[in-house]
Amino acid sequence: MASERLHKRILICLKFLAQYIFCILFRELPHLLTMKRKSVVDQVVVITGGGMGIGKALAQKFALEQKAVEEGLRTVAQITEDGGRAYFFQCNVTKPDELRLCAQQIISDTNIGS
Repeated sequence: MASERLHKRILICLKFLAQYIFCILFRELPHLLTMKRKSVVDQVVVITGGGMGIGKALAQKFALEQKAVEEGLRTVAQITEDGGRAYFFQCNVTKPDELRLCAQQIISDTNIGS
């Protein structure tokens, strides 16, 4: 009895895996292969949470590609040491007023340019 339940669970798992692989191969893979990369050359990139984790890694990656990056002070120092350009604007993205003020500061900053 328990053996039959185990076999049934294994079959359900295999069926799920087959459907998942089918979806990836025939539905998502063609889209991913034909998707064009967005160019951010001469554009301002704003990264929230750029002081650590994924945000920091993104900021460093953009800096390697000669992009202007706004993020945390320590990461700014690392990026500028490596020859990139980075600026820091602090705001709480959960507060709309702070976010608007930060966006206005970024837009009006003459170092970043338009």
